Amino acid sequence: MVTIRSVRSLAVVALACVGASERLAAQSSNDLAAFNALIVSPAGALPPSANDDGRPLPDRAALFVSYGRWRYDINDAIHHNLGVTARDRLGASNTSLAVTGAYLSSSCDCAGWWSGGVSLESVLWRSEPSSDSRLRASGHVAIDAMAGGARFSGVGHASAYSFAGALDIGGSVRLSSSSRLALSVFPGFGYGHLTSVDELGGGTRPVLGAAASLLFARGVSIDLGARRIVLVGGPTQLGAGVSWHRR
Repeated sequence: MVTIRSVRSLAVVALACVGASERLAAQSSNDLAAFNALIVSPAGALPPSANDDGRPLPDRAALFVSYGRWRYDINDAIHHNLGVTARDRLGASNTSLAVTGAYLSSSCDCAGWWSGGVSLESVLWRSEPSSDSRLRASGHVAIDAMAGGARFSGVGHASAYSFAGALDIGGSVRLSSSSRLALSVFPGFGYGHLTSVDELGGGTRPVLGAAASLLFARGVSIDLGARRIVLVGGPTQLGAGVSWHRR
């Protein structure tokens, strides 16, 4: 049974995943190309969301509108990501298919990146809320596989594609009769390939994420998330969104 202690532990893990300072071996040009390809495609361009509502099956359908922002340092332009994701459950199964479209712009007058992708999420284990607990805590473990691509709208028409897989480990607790708080962490790995005038290459990168969502009985949720494509000196993306769920 999931308890409030385990939910608190999940929050600590989430902060550790996103805020930890990685010390990796010297990075190659392929590492940087992988990072650049992942962060402009949906696998890394948008913040994650936590969606544990304590029900035995995933939502029948859901629509997410997400915003994220990041920059390397104070000398870099702020990069803005805006995306829409539509997700649909496959029959009465524990598996859902999602389609995402996104646009990455920056605070300078530079051209942006258009991107799109598909993902498949399957719940491996789910703990339903305990009826003898006031918090009615629940938990889950799911796996998410993503594939997508992006194209630069400016001169040169650079392109990127990526594949990524991640675990979704999370849970939720009841805050009131009409709301729940959900938390999730997303450890994973991704492959990205970038083709441009200045850069050609690809490779793999660890990807870490964490999210918190406030879910309401009417199927609306407010989402906060962070995602980091692991690169020494690289940025952590922070974001928020709103989603609608059909249960």
